[in-house]
Amino acid sequence: MSNFENQFSSKKGKIEKEFEGWKTRDFSNWLEKGIKDYEKGNPDAFSPFHHTIEKEGETVIDSLARIYNNLPPNFQKEFLNGLALALKEQKNSKLMYLAGKLGALEIIPVVEQWLKDGSLANDEEFLALTLDVLCSASFNNVAVADILRRIEKELGPQIKNHAPMIFIALCRLEPDKWLDHLSLLGKEVREAKGPKELTARSFAKYVPWDEVKQSLSEIGEKDKWLLAGYSKD
Repeated sequence: MSNFENQFSSKKGKIEKEFEGWKTRDFSNWLEKGIKDYEKGNPDAFSPFHHTIEKEGETVIDSLARIYNNLPPNFQKEFLNGLALALKEQKNSKLMYLAGKLGALEIIPVVEQWLKDGSLANDEEFLALTLDVLCSASFNNVAVADILRRIEKELGPQIKNHAPMIFIALCRLEPDKWLDHLSLLGKEVREAKGPKELTARSFAKYVPWDEVKQSLSEIGEKDKWLLAGYSKD
């Protein structure tokens, strides 16, 4: 922890005082306004903590995560709900990256709403970002697997380039269902561009060999490349 982080952590009481009485809407407004001000180059963005943003090599996402991590649990809950509300009202890449860094499961209903209203289908760049975030290791709840399956079901052709990443995320979240994941995405994973070695190694990392060897007979010839990740050099 840097000197700045130590100094900041020592001021937890001040942080709590600044946010005293804040609820979901308060944090949402603060994040929305802060992001807008930051993107306009306003030095007072995220006041009253503007002087702590992007210190000692931090990104703005790092700075906001640090503020969050120094909040007590009840404040953190309101912060995450506020983050989800801010994303619902303003699709913003930095807020999405923050949700990823914090592992904010609160954004799942927002993603469901984007699916329902077509927001993801009509925005390829934000769809890719959303998948990157949901597939990141910070999201380790099976609820994420459910929303990934729903995205695949509704936007199948649009996400085929992301199939290996989604497949590995599903295997990480539900290793005991790896055959189901292979059935769901196997064709897209095989046809995806790029080397398959990384996918095979990641598969082996998250799905124990003991789990796989019980069902070797169910792996088709076209999918046996996945087993290369278990090879010992």
